[in-house]
Amino acid sequence: MNPTGFGSTRPDGSAPSALHHPMFAVDISAFGTRQDRVQLHLRTAMYEVVRHACDSGGLSWDAVYREDRGDGMFAIAPASTSVDTILDSVVPHIRAGLRQHNTLANPAAQIRMRMAVHAGYVYFDDHGVSGHALVQLFRFLDSATLKAALRASDGELALLVSGYLYDEVIRHGSGLTDPAAYRRITVTNKETSAEAWVWSPSPHPSPAGEPVRSAAPLDLTEDEVLVALLLASGWSRTRIAQQLEMERTCVDRHIGRVMAKLSLATATWPK
Repeated sequence: MNPTGFGSTRPDGSAPSALHHPMFAVDISAFGTRQDRVQLHLRTAMYEVVRHACDSGGLSWDAVYREDRGDGMFAIAPASTSVDTILDSVVPHIRAGLRQHNTLANPAAQIRMRMAVHAGYVYFDDHGVSGHALVQLFRFLDSATLKAALRASDGELALLVSGYLYDEVIRHGSGLTDPAAYRRITVTNKETSAEAWVWSPSPHPSPAGEPVRSAAPLDLTEDEVLVALLLASGWSRTRIAQQLEMERTCVDRHIGRVMAKLSLATATWPK
């Protein structure tokens, strides 16, 4: 759908000018393992959660350009929308909506989602949308590290933001989003190699009176983050090698580099 104000081809047939838009995409985890009727139910629930999150978070659902992706969807906000509206309001409402759904749903209908947020120039025409920023958005959503982050947690949402958004918006601390709750990764997916940040808040608050320290960002590759997440989740190095189709020695090298960057001894991690 194409709300008023997003543009289309001009009367003379020429392409419209690109405008800078905030955008996000979501994907339901393990969607393909569900039966058809369950998939239909999950899609309905996903749209209800996202629509309510937008309307409740100050981003009118009717003003958003959106397209379906079967097991997910993407949305492009009007150019006038502040990115903080998505990060500080829409994202928390999506998390709350998923928690509420999962509280009432049986195990077969539970929803866990991946979400990527980006901003950039987008072209609209009579057929839909295009642009490098949109391509990057889907590369981020399909990131192996983001998938591993969701598998390694018991939360309902794994969030990734582009390096561009982190540098331009989040790290300045002007919104409600805590910059220290993100860790830096490098997403390498098809032709894309780009910096991104995975939202990874501490599961436990600091003791009373103890200041929260912001760790310096680590320059970890996506493979290094993926291996570390799986290892921290209790996977053996052999199982990781089999799952990722890597040589065991390659897994060991990744762990060694992560430990060096963390200034930890490799002996502290499982074999």
